[in-house]
Amino acid sequence: MTNRHTVVRLTVASVSLLAILLTLGGFVFYAASRVSSAVATTVAERAALAARDADVSLLLALRGDAEQAVVYESTLRNVLPTYDQLYLFGNEVRRLAREHAVDISFSFGKTTEVSGEPGRVAFSLTFRGSYTAITSFLSSLESSMYFVSLSAVDIFRQAEEFRGSTHGEVFFTAGV
Repeated sequence: MTNRHTVVRLTVASVSLLAILLTLGGFVFYAASRVSSAVATTVAERAALAARDADVSLLLALRGDAEQAVVYESTLRNVLPTYDQLYLFGNEVRRLAREHAVDISFSFGKTTEVSGEPGRVAFSLTFRGSYTAITSFLSSLESSMYFVSLSAVDIFRQAEEFRGSTHGEVFFTAGV
């Protein structure tokens, strides 16, 4: 009986141990899946926080830039001429041409005004003179008290002198 009793006890102990091991295995599996889910959630939340942190940094930079833009806008309002004052621009172009010994033909073109931006008036210019005088004249025009943008400057040699043309825009205070 002792052998049979021992076998029964060993069988009961083995079944009990197996039940305990299966229960612990189930618990470990359940805990591991919960930890894995928590890790995935934490990683996603950290990525979202990093994105928000980057957005907040950009927002702060934009606010700083906006404050600086207000200063620049005020400066632009004070520096740019009004539309009515642009009639003096033609006189300035002619004065610079005389100063650099360049013959010119100057005319205003289309006026463009967009809300929130400086206004601009297109102009065209043909010129004749020495190469040095022309380049010096154009440089002086760009560095004059007016904000000028030249586009497509064309210069060519004709006999002993150079000729050319350009189109550009001069800016004025409008919807700034």
